[in-house]
Amino acid sequence: MNLSESFLLPQSAWRRPWIFALAFIALAALCQARIFWSQRIGPETAFDAFPGWSRTYEAEVRVNGADGVIETWSCDENFEAVCARLNAIAGGAKTDGVPGRTILIRTLFTDTGVSRIIALDFGRDQPCAVIALRQNRKDYESMIAGPGKQTVTDLPPHPRGRVRLTVENFDTRTGLDLLEIPEAPSEVLGWAHEALSGSGWSRPDSPGGMFGTSRFRLYSRGDALLFIQVSGGAREPNSTLAVLRKKLN
Repeated sequence: MNLSESFLLPQSAWRRPWIFALAFIALAALCQARIFWSQRIGPETAFDAFPGWSRTYEAEVRVNGADGVIETWSCDENFEAVCARLNAIAGGAKTDGVPGRTILIRTLFTDTGVSRIIALDFGRDQPCAVIALRQNRKDYESMIAGPGKQTVTDLPPHPRGRVRLTVENFDTRTGLDLLEIPEAPSEVLGWAHEALSGSGWSRPDSPGGMFGTSRFRLYSRGDALLFIQVSGGAREPNSTLAVLRKKLN
């Protein structure tokens, strides 16, 4: 496999590293915690042969309406070793990443398709995680063109918002939407809370909280859960809203 594209190339807004990273960090965190995903053993790949790497999940997904397969591995190696293996597969190219040095992002083109790969360092003696999204060329091109919808399930259209990414996992009845909204995080969180409260969603005893510059809330309605996370800078009125939904039955 040869590395022929970096996520850091600003070819379109969707290709910004933080959009891809935010989506799959959320999905990876759920996988690591065994909350929404069940363990499954899939067909072997080159990653399965690496010592200390164990496959934790594989499923068919739909990203921006395009089909793909997402795979995850738990890696019993330090982050530098994981990055070295991915860089070797990529032909020895230098590391591309996101500030913080805990994320490595790759786009790999092969004869059969395209793989988008992200490695995550959870720290605190926790195993690293590697997430790969595999697609054929046609589905890949359709995905990077952006979502075909500008509405989000369970939320009304925001007058200034723009949907950037949608992910559907029908196996687990889980979905994720990412929006960009040119407003402060507190305003976006207030808008989302008002909209959800008005449509029958309620907040459990857990009050939510903050992680860094991100604010998050958990809602429930019937047999469904909804997790929202709003991220944004303190000085700029721009926010990213992540809406993760799960049907329990």
